[in-house]
Amino acid sequence: MDNDKFINQIHSLIQEFQASNETIDDFLYRKLSDQKDGKACAQKIIDTFKEIDENYNNLQNAKVHGKNRQEWMREKFESEIGNNSAKRDVVGRVLSESIDVLNSNPNGTISMREFDGIDAIELINDIDKAIVKNTVDTLTNNQENTDARAN
Repeated sequence: MDNDKFINQIHSLIQEFQASNETIDDFLYRKLSDQKDGKACAQKIIDTFKEIDENYNNLQNAKVHGKNRQEWMREKFESEIGNNSAKRDVVGRVLSESIDVLNSNPNGTISMREFDGIDAIELINDIDKAIVKNTVDTLTNNQENTDARAN
């Protein structure tokens, strides 16, 4: 599916949801109920939305207390990983690979780093920069596509 068609479908779905006066939970259950494993899929989406909301609220709370996004992310990862060195290796690899993908560099020129010490700080800073760059690029491209469709 091309990007424009996908964006139009998302806009249409959002408009349908807004007009429905349903909760997001009820709307997703209804829209996905006729699909194979639709209720389980809807529940997974709902749980993901709730987790995103919770993380967003935690981040906003951290900012109120003087922490920046990178500090919050490091603490979030640290609390999930604990002292498990195998998890540190996995998280380091996944973050390194994610940075490569977000930077459109799937060949993996960024060295694999363990999520520990200074490497953990660098990984969080690098993933944060890659997310910001990717978000700005995506928003810019979407705006250019919107402008092109309008003309």
